[in-house]
Amino acid sequence: MKSMLVIITFIIFSATTFAQEVIVQDTVLPEKVLKGFTKKCPKATSEDWMQEGSNYIISYFDDNKWYDVTFGSNGKWIETAIVIDYEKLPESIINHFESSKYNEFEVVKITVSEKPKTENIYRIYVESLDMKETILQYNESGKLLSFQ
Repeated sequence: MKSMLVIITFIIFSATTFAQEVIVQDTVLPEKVLKGFTKKCPKATSEDWMQEGSNYIISYFDDNKWYDVTFGSNGKWIETAIVIDYEKLPESIINHFESSKYNEFEVVKITVSEKPKTENIYRIYVESLDMKETILQYNESGKLLSFQ
């Protein structure tokens, strides 16, 4: 009976130790991603990140703005989304939004998305009275590209 208890204790200890190792490994950004982030955002410091598929999204606050910077597992920059105030939207987007049916919805958040070699995309997140969220995507000239 004692030997059975020793074996069970050993199995539990081994499983616990293995589980802890996996968790520790998953809490460290890959070196290539960290290097890409440091190069792209040299002043930024962040401990807040998440993995989405094979991409890594690092969040940080700087200059009174929230940033979400996305990198591939190879460390290559994919996108930066910046939370902005309504007043910072281009006038063409404000004009289109204010003349749309979504003008009566609650604006929850606004972001501008910067990507390599493409124009910026502005997203207005709105919520209707029945709590349904809609995301309106505009290009810089104020054209509504999509809503979902």
